[in-house]
Amino acid sequence: PRTHARGGLSARPPADNYVRQGVRTLMEGQDGSSPVPLKPFLDRLAASGITPNMGSFIGQGSGVQRVVVDYPPPLGDDAGIRGGLELLLMSLAACAGQTVVPLLRRMGQPVEGCTVEATGRRRDEHPTVLAHIELRFMLAGAGLEPAAVDRAITLGEEEFCPVWAMLKGGTTITRSFEVVDRSRGVAAATPA
Repeated sequence: PRTHARGGLSARPPADNYVRQGVRTLMEGQDGSSPVPLKPFLDRLAASGITPNMGSFIGQGSGVQRVVVDYPPPLGDDAGIRGGLELLLMSLAACAGQTVVPLLRRMGQPVEGCTVEATGRRRDEHPTVLAHIELRFMLAGAGLEPAAVDRAITLGEEEFCPVWAMLKGGTTITRSFEVVDRSRGVAAATPA
């Protein structure tokens, strides 16, 4: 049998509690929070005595960049992103931004910059999924029209952003934006 450890090996490296139950393989970091760096962690496990087989997760996309996910101290070295939900928020922000900017450019809007912040609130009970996500778009451009920005964000939400489409069925996602014309300051903003 196998099971997920979620930090259990850091607290009890011999994993005798799992071994007595017949568990032979443990997956550490099933939510994307593997101990990093792995080598010292694996060396500590090997030196501890009885330990089942152990697997861990480090993601790599289609490019060469690797994404490292780590526990905060004392369980980890805080050498990476803190868990899968943080990666999920980053994915949503990236997808939303990569959707909205090209839509605005197709509308002939002068987009000079775009930042998307995604913050989430987790449920108290397990599984502690994101119950609410807030997306905040900050766009810059001389003459960028707030109505066009609102339309592009709506199109992203309703038709073009696949991450947003996947999440909105089970999570409340609210959005707001501000448009900044650096020569004049904030041109328009929606309520936060």
